[in-house]
Amino acid sequence: MKIHFNRPTIWLLISFFVIPTRAQVSVEDGLSTLKENVKNCEANLDSYSKNLKLVDENISAIEKFKLTTENQLDSASRETLNQKKRLSEIEKSIGDLSKIQESEDKNIRSEQAQIEELEKKIQALKSNIQTRNQYVEKSKAALKDTQENLQIQKKNLDEAGRIKSQVQKSVNETVNELSNWKKKKKGYESEVSRWSKEKSKQETLLSDYQKLAGK
Repeated sequence: MKIHFNRPTIWLLISFFVIPTRAQVSVEDGLSTLKENVKNCEANLDSYSKNLKLVDENISAIEKFKLTTENQLDSASRETLNQKKRLSEIEKSIGDLSKIQESEDKNIRSEQAQIEELEKKIQALKSNIQTRNQYVEKSKAALKDTQENLQIQKKNLDEAGRIKSQVQKSVNETVNELSNWKKKKKGYESEVSRWSKEKSKQETLLSDYQKLAGK
C-alpha cells in the first residue's frame, strides 16, 4: 500500500524582539515586527495542522489495511489446515485401496487353487475371478487417480504455505509502518501545541503594543 504524505512548508524565519525603546526604533517599526511574528505563527500553525490531519488519515488507512491482512492471514491458516487434512485423507485412501487390491489378488490366487481342487466349483469360481478382476482394474484406476490427486494436494499445500508466509510478512511490515506513523503524529501534535501557544503569546504582545502606541 502506497501512502502519500505532504511535507509541510515550515516557516523558520521568525525573529522575536524585545519591545524596543523610542531611542532604538520607531513605534511603527516595532508594530510591524510584531505583526510579522503573528503572521509567521499563523502560517506555522496552519502548516502543522494540515500535516496532523494527513497523519491521522494515513494511520486510519494503515489500520484498515492491517485488519485486511490479518483476515487474509487467518484465511490462509485455515486453508493450510484444510489442505493438511485433505492430504491425510488421500494418503489413508491410498493405503486402503492398496490393502483392498492386495486382498483381492490373494483371493484370486486362492480361488484359482480351488478350481484345480474342486472341479464342481470351476464355473462359480471363474465367475468370481472375473468379477474380482474387474474390481481390481477399477481399484487400479482409482489408485492412479488418487495418486495424481495426492500430487495436486501437495502442490496446494505448498502454495498455501507460501501465501501464509507472504501475508505474515505483510502484517509485520504494516505493524512497523503504523508504529512509525504514530510516532510522527506525536511530533506534529507537539508542534501544533507549541505554535498555538506562540501565536497566542505574539497576539498578546501585539495587543499590548498597540495599546501603548495608541493604535
